[in-house]
Amino acid sequence: MDPTGELRFIEEMIGKKLNGDLLVGVGDDCAVIAWGANRFMLVSTDILIENVHFLREYGGFRAAGEKAVAVNVSDIAAMGGRPLFLFVSGSVPDEDSLRELAHGLRSGAERYGCIIAGGDTSRSDTGVVNITVIGETRGYFPVLRSGAEVGDLIGVTGELGKSHAGLRAIQSGVTDEGIIRSYTLPVARVDMGVKLAEVGVKSMIDISDGLGSEIRHICYAGGVGAAMYRDRIPISQEAKRVADMLNEDPLLYALSGGEDYELLFTFPPDIEDKITSIGDITVIGEIVDKDKGITMDGESVPQGFTHM
Repeated sequence: MDPTGELRFIEEMIGKKLNGDLLVGVGDDCAVIAWGANRFMLVSTDILIENVHFLREYGGFRAAGEKAVAVNVSDIAAMGGRPLFLFVSGSVPDEDSLRELAHGLRSGAERYGCIIAGGDTSRSDTGVVNITVIGETRGYFPVLRSGAEVGDLIGVTGELGKSHAGLRAIQSGVTDEGIIRSYTLPVARVDMGVKLAEVGVKSMIDISDGLGSEIRHICYAGGVGAAMYRDRIPISQEAKRVADMLNEDPLLYALSGGEDYELLFTFPPDIEDKITSIGDITVIGEIVDKDKGITMDGESVPQGFTHM
């Protein structure tokens, strides 16, 4: 399905109605709600399902809880915000699992400086963790997906493909705890998101479904195209190592693997020095006219993971 298929389905189901306080609704990483003078509330929710988003045998429900927090907080980071509160619903098979989950959630909340403010639990053979996160920006409007303009440069934080490398390691029996941890315990780039927002990036999204999907979301939202370059994509050493072992292309780990939770963003060339001085950032291409498509070295970019 088209990478925007999930979004189109949601729009058809519930629409995109806004009002005086709801400034951004369906179609971005978070809803944006007016919250006082030059202060904006960010709200998002994500669900993690056992054997789809986490594996009980790798880290148990504690790791699932920590991952669930990171995944949700990453949506706040993608808009340049800081997380404040979490509301958690979980379904687990027994009390020991619930205890593990609680420890993981608490650890994740402490890591990102937010508070678990409420939630609900129930019993189920298959583990499910759903979180609603509330965050904020103060002093600036949140960074949306839709701000990319022709001539902007495309940047990405960190390295890509490491999470998929961890999943492939699990699937193929590679027993390397460091590599597997990239999949079981991702990190949300909150501080980096705030810094990028403060220096003036035009658009931003977190890489949850792979670079191939996320660049499409930015281009779709902004009505633009993108030209990226293979030799500039920062592929992680974990991805290179696992792909080499399995005779696979590590670039596909970055483009289609997903769950890296790095930040993909665009910015005008005149602030490139400010952007790169933040550190841990690579410029991978530029925004072009929509009719030029979304390409890498002149060829169509493979699509990442899709939910529908």
